[in-house]
Amino acid sequence: DAETIITETTEKTPLDIVIVVDQSGSMAGNKLAELKKAATTITDLVYEEAKMHNVDHRIAMVGFAMGSTTQDSGSYPKFMNSEILTTGGAPIQYSDKASATLNNAYKNALVSVNVNGNKNSVITTAIDSIAASGATAANIGLTMAANIFAQNSIEGTNRTRVVIFMTDGEPTSWASYDEKNVANP
Repeated sequence: DAETIITETTEKTPLDIVIVVDQSGSMAGNKLAELKKAATTITDLVYEEAKMHNVDHRIAMVGFAMGSTTQDSGSYPKFMNSEILTTGGAPIQYSDKASATLNNAYKNALVSVNVNGNKNSVITTAIDSIAASGATAANIGLTMAANIFAQNSIEGTNRTRVVIFMTDGEPTSWASYDEKNVANP
């Protein structure tokens, strides 16, 4: 007598997630603590999913803010506090000119969330390094996310791309809504 065995398999799709966080001055204090807590919760959930289903989910984290809308000025560089946080070292600052260093950082920004059964410490370090200073420049954060995806081809893979955008408000240039310089560059 033959016995029938039914096996059910579910294949989990690996994710490439870019977490884009607001590092502007309005995020100081309790908002910054809550932002870090939310980022930790998200990355913990992704890690548990990766570990449970043996799938290579990758995370990149970028922060955005701005010192000046037009140029470096005194102690406020134009792209102050806009940076790639998941570098494994010091954050790499965004600039408005493409460079080999910046493109290499974009290419390496996505890191596996699960490293030898443990949550990748690069992600934890990135979350710890989030700091609040400068004006809101959401467009820069989203541009960095697009550049990370542009430098990491998924052609021939079944990876899914996700952007998680975390902010407290509207694009501003220091004290007011700035459609010309921030919202529609």
